[in-house]
Amino acid sequence: MGSLSCVDSKKDVKPSHHEAVDQAARFFCEGNAKGISQNYPDVHKTIVATESSAEEYSGTESKDDVYDIAITPVDQEQLAQDTCLANSGVTMELDQPIPDYNCEGILTRIWQDCNNNGRGGNITAGCFVYSITTKY
Repeated sequence: MGSLSCVDSKKDVKPSHHEAVDQAARFFCEGNAKGISQNYPDVHKTIVATESSAEEYSGTESKDDVYDIAITPVDQEQLAQDTCLANSGVTMELDQPIPDYNCEGILTRIWQDCNNNGRGGNITAGCFVYSITTKY
């Protein structure tokens, strides 16, 4: 797994809670990563979560536990590596891009390992960049 990149911690942001992050990551991964194999995904969702549920969020009201979550291709320099080229024949599962790490675990790890008041960040896994950040 690549290096972790965390967003800056901001003041006056809405709270982010561990249980809600778990729900948001599970909801996102089950709907956008499980059973999907792609060389170049580009999936973005905004999700609002509680400790017991999660759903897509299209509102504009500033709320607690609203997350922007994405899986995108790695940058152009990394795409040049043979294992990430579309014609290389390598297909990676979005739910488990590398052994021992699945989508939900990757997103949860980002939130846990970034020491930025729950703001989140991103990390590269295989040929994909996984990102989870608070919206507000």
